[in-house]
Amino acid sequence: MLRTKDIAVTTQEDNPVLINLVLDVVSNEQADFDGDGVGDNATTAEPINIYVGNGKFDGEYYDFYTDQAGANQINISDYTFYKGSTYAFHKITGNNHPFYLSDIPNLDSGSYHYGTLSISVSSDYTISNERGIITSESMTLTIPADYSKTLYYYCTKLFHTSMVAQLNVGDPPINNTDDDS
Repeated sequence: MLRTKDIAVTTQEDNPVLINLVLDVVSNEQADFDGDGVGDNATTAEPINIYVGNGKFDGEYYDFYTDQAGANQINISDYTFYKGSTYAFHKITGNNHPFYLSDIPNLDSGSYHYGTLSISVSSDYTISNERGIITSESMTLTIPADYSKTLYYYCTKLFHTSMVAQLNVGDPPINNTDDDS
């Protein structure tokens, strides 16, 4: 699936330029804007498959990848999850930090840790806000086109309440391609 995205960049002469990017979100290929041979995460569309690795108590709380082997690590905060799109989260390592999502805070604590999710999730496994996905498990969800909440991910271990972070959710980019037909 091709998507377009307008980004503003500044040339070496400090002249602002608007570039219209065409991004392939099925293959998760990343554009190489600085010529170093490595894709630049901040300008990529959202991944459709997200591979979740080990959990930790700092940074983004989990290692995230665009590949099942865990070779292409990404900063999930650099991505936008588009309304109307479907995402599959696959846990590839780290059973000590089960992974789940929420968008309604826990009534007792006010935290999104053990909060609930207003979006339907499908999985071949028994998962919930208290039992997230572990190694070799996955879950899939579609963000509704009219979604207006804030989406969070978290570790479902009881005392891991600090392992909560927000995902960026937004409207899909508008295709600005002129059609002369």
